[in-house]
Order: sequence, then structure tokens, then C-alpha cells
Amino acid sequence: GLIPIVTNVGEINKYCKNMYNSLIYYNDDNVMKNIFELIGSEESYKKIRRNSIKTWNNSSTYRHDLITNFYEISNYFI
Repeated sequence: GLIPIVTNVGEINKYCKNMYNSLIYYNDDNVMKNIFELIGSEESYKKIRRNSIKTWNNSSTYRHDLITNFYEISNYFI
């Protein structure tokens, strides 16, 4: 039940939405502002935590997506 803090690289925007189901690190000021907001607001923390659990509970992992896409691409060349 932790809230992910992630950097905005690769496919992260496919999975993470800032202040919805995660905190996205854009710069020091931004992430610190968001962390302090969560520390100061139990309601915001619980909302983002709930959304995070819903997002990750039944979603595929990066590993699964990578393997699936690898097989799809490899079948294209066969």
C-alpha cells in the first residue's frame, strides 16, 4: 500500500499519473511540494493510496509487457 515515487522516463506515463496514483519526480521542488501535501493531508494520502492499489492490483508488470511485446515483434519476423 505504498505510493510510488517515480521519475518520468520510458513508459512511466502509461502507468503513473502524478498525484493520482503516484508522485512523479519532475524536479526537487515539485516532488517535495507533493510529499509535504501528502504528509499534511491524510485525505489526499488515502485517495492516492487507494488509486495506486487499484492501478497496480490487476495490471501487468513492465516485465510482462516487455516479454509480450518481444514475442509479438519476433513473430513479425518469422
